[in-house]
Amino acid sequence: MSGVMDALSFLALNVFASVLTGNTVLLGLAISSGNILNVIVPLVALTGFIGGVVLGNRLAEPNLDFQKKIWPATVTRALFVEVIMLSIFTVGGFVMGESIRRQAVYVFIMLATVSMGIQSSAVRALGVPHISTTYITGTRTNLIISFARQHNAKTVTNKDERKSGLVLSIGVVVVYILSAMVGGVTVANLSLMAALIPVIGISLVVVVAKVRML
Repeated sequence: MSGVMDALSFLALNVFASVLTGNTVLLGLAISSGNILNVIVPLVALTGFIGGVVLGNRLAEPNLDFQKKIWPATVTRALFVEVIMLSIFTVGGFVMGESIRRQAVYVFIMLATVSMGIQSSAVRALGVPHISTTYITGTRTNLIISFARQHNAKTVTNKDERKSGLVLSIGVVVVYILSAMVGGVTVANLSLMAALIPVIGISLVVVVAKVRML
């Protein structure tokens, strides 16, 4: 669902919710413009994401049972906090409508980027190699490398592992692109309330994880 949030935040808030590289470029451009107000927006985005990663790491930090579980309870806890923050974002978007004051923009940026930072740490805590739902550049890089090395696998096990990783990476990239498309369409009609889509999606993940833990 990070694709929805990146599309939403870029179109409505002029930053990316999870793309640190893009926000770093925006920060450099803002600094070169000499306008201090332009610098604040990407700086808030970068700070929020970093804070979200730190918070997410604390929430999703593996416990002693981590090695015994495919989906640890700590990851569910982190995603639950993300849902809360995105819900606040959505409600705020409903209250504000399309007329967002500059001070409120900073709050929305912080909510969006902290949420994506939490998601990044939560997915990383799952321990799936070379997969990230927010760092898509890295996922694409690993996808290309896996594809290039597929024919060099020396054993059936290595081939199966690389094929599995290849399929998973392709899935992540495709879902990101599709969710960005959905985000672009819904932002035009719902503005910031388009965040309801990732709220529903991640809530379903949390519910399924809770049920499977019972």
